[in-house]
Amino acid sequence: MKKHLADGYDVPHFFRDLMAMLTEVSEEEWGISKDPSQEGKDKSLRSYAKRGLPKKIYSYEKSTLALLPRVLDEMENGPVSVGGLYLSMKRILKDPTDFLSAMDCLYALRAIDMNDDREVFICLKK
Repeated sequence: MKKHLADGYDVPHFFRDLMAMLTEVSEEEWGISKDPSQEGKDKSLRSYAKRGLPKKIYSYEKSTLALLPRVLDEMENGPVSVGGLYLSMKRILKDPTDFLSAMDCLYALRAIDMNDDREVFICLKK
């Protein structure tokens, strides 16, 4: 995954930045205990990023792959904030990490990217 990270980010920095985008923590509260982006040890975040394929077999409907077209559908009308996208997907997610996995897959596939306004958009051509 590291080869897909922009701006020289390392894995822990990338995930903390993504978590910060998903929360409603004000800028004044950044870096304090209310800020969930401060949670997670570097080792844990690197371990998450290195996960391979699961050892168990999952049906397509229960897999991250099933979320990919749904995420892209939510972005069909143009750039959307990561937090807004998460909120629109929240009702179909079993766990917030499912959203992170879907976003990670789409980014690794170069299907999505982020603009300077911290909004995500579709890069794929139809």
